Amino acid sequence: MVKEGLVTRERDKDDRRKFCISLTEHGRALEAELMHYPAYINRVAQEGIDQADVDLCLSVLSRMSDNLATAFEKQERVPDVIE
Repeated sequence: MVKEGLVTRERDKDDRRKFCISLTEHGRALEAELMHYPAYINRVAQEGIDQADVDLCLSVLSRMSDNLATAFEKQERVPDVIE
């Protein structure tokens, strides 16, 4: 995406391990043009599913993501034996 001129990638000034990714003007133009697609896909995917179920699913996935992020931040290694 950097090569295509859609985003810029710069090191975070406070944490050199991280990168800041930003849309370029060209990327912003495409974003405006294309953002209706994810909204449509989400609408189709959620069709016939109660909003409460969607919200629960997103909440569980978010918590799982947080658990993984915390484990990686602590740089825990994968156990040799998975219980």
